[in-house]
Amino acid sequence: MKRLRATGIRFSAHFPAVLAAFQLLLSLVSGADQGLVGKTIPSLRLENGKIYNEVTFLRIENNEVFIRHAHGLATLPIESLPEDWSRGSGARDRGDSAGTGRSERAKGERSPNSEGGRPGKSTRSAADSLELREKIYFFTFLLCLGFLIFTAIGFSNSCPSCKKWWSKKFRFKSEIGRANRYKTITRTDIQKDRDGKVTGTVERQEQVHVTVVSYENHWSCRRCHHTWVTFTESEC
Repeated sequence: MKRLRATGIRFSAHFPAVLAAFQLLLSLVSGADQGLVGKTIPSLRLENGKIYNEVTFLRIENNEVFIRHAHGLATLPIESLPEDWSRGSGARDRGDSAGTGRSERAKGERSPNSEGGRPGKSTRSAADSLELREKIYFFTFLLCLGFLIFTAIGFSNSCPSCKKWWSKKFRFKSEIGRANRYKTITRTDIQKDRDGKVTGTVERQEQVHVTVVSYENHWSCRRCHHTWVTFTESEC
């Protein structure tokens, strides 16, 4: 029991570091391009004149701002925010001209392309932010997958006596017996017509003779030098 507890303590010593790294990656994902998130203001006046009271900014996604106000929830286009707020959120490029921005917001339009057919600055900014989040999600997935694989392999190579991971060492394997058995297999027969063309297939069950060889696998522990035996079988 003491050995089991000691193993749990060693594992828990590494777990906070992994959890902290995972939370850091999640914070990078959720906090990318969201300078306004979490802020609360008494009132918010949009470019079209509409006013929201007791506004809390929840999140920013795809050039849309999600807010909670005195009368419920609302989703606002980033272009509808005042110039100072939209710049502070980082969702609007600072290089946009104020006159063009105000006219587009007043009309309620979103221009996906600028002159000459090139993507607009706000569109490029949103695309770059989305690409960054996808990369961070992918890296987080790989990190979690690697940690799970590391844990599974380490546990499978532990000693049954001292319970320490990565201590299992293979010594040798010896044959201890052979046995004749039968097993059922599925065969697929191809049917052809007189011209040799394939017309279909038929599956059938058939019993075949196999020889099963039994082995003893001898292992030892690198830490406590405990030895043990496992048994495996293979067909030949």
